[in-house]
Amino acid sequence: MIGFFFILIHFNTGAEHVVATFVPNNKPEIDDPAYICWKKFMEGDCDFKNSRFKIIPNVVEGPWIVKKAVGASPVPTIIGNKISCHWGEDRDMKVIEFLCDIQSSITATTILGVVKGACKSVVIDLAFVVEGQEFEELPERILGVIRLSRVNITEIRSL
Repeated sequence: MIGFFFILIHFNTGAEHVVATFVPNNKPEIDDPAYICWKKFMEGDCDFKNSRFKIIPNVVEGPWIVKKAVGASPVPTIIGNKISCHWGEDRDMKVIEFLCDIQSSITATTILGVVKGACKSVVIDLAFVVEGQEFEELPERILGVIRLSRVNITEIRSL
């Protein structure tokens, strides 16, 4: 049985990093479609994970140019198809880590530049989903959401 896992999501944007951790809030039911989908995901290799892990960005507030760059309405994207992504896990510690290298994509780097230029006025939600592709894996459920709200990147400290 797969059991509970922390999922650590790490976006490397160059000078800055965005890291989020999600933990399930209840014990899954064995016949629950979300559990079935998660179990297949956990048992899959890196290529399988990259083909199923979706990000859904939603610009809640921000200038027109940011909404145009990110997309005016939330559109799920299989992130591993667009950007270099790596997976690691420690089954003893029950941790799975997703590392996304934004700089591996010219398009993602350009979008990030637009967002960073206006970040003090931007509120963006990033939802994460494991894509269900078979009937038994549906409906999909969101693993977690992070909100980046009016981030002042000039105040980020370097370690």
